[in-house]
Amino acid sequence: MKSEYERPAIRLLKRAGWEPGRSVGIADDLGALEMAGYEVFPRAVDFLREYSGLFLAISRPGEQDAIRFAVRRACRQIDLDWVEVHSELAGVRLIPVGLVQVDQMTVLFGADGHFYGGYVYTFGKLGTDLLEFIENTVQGKGILPVP
Repeated sequence: MKSEYERPAIRLLKRAGWEPGRSVGIADDLGALEMAGYEVFPRAVDFLREYSGLFLAISRPGEQDAIRFAVRRACRQIDLDWVEVHSELAGVRLIPVGLVQVDQMTVLFGADGHFYGGYVYTFGKLGTDLLEFIENTVQGKGILPVP
């Protein structure tokens, strides 16, 4: 069995500049979320401190993609009302934390620690934790149904 540090998602995170215990300033992220009308929950603060600002380049055969943890950019791309409707659908409070699929899909982080995403008419789960979300993206799995 592979250790956590041998997983492909960990290698991508490290290539993007992440290391265990990483901690960055997130005042701009928190300000953007507050200005857009989001209530930030403690789990999101912890996530942002460790992962905000990372850009994970992803290559699949014939396709380039990336996961970008950029709160301000995500807030500009998605409407608060849309997030609130989909928070109800998921049964958990969500906030925008980034973008994926060439910045076309907004990545949402849930108070449950799961990752969700969507476009205007599409919504679903991207992974039950960060590593699953990254690995699903690398494998091109896209949006999974919300139970």
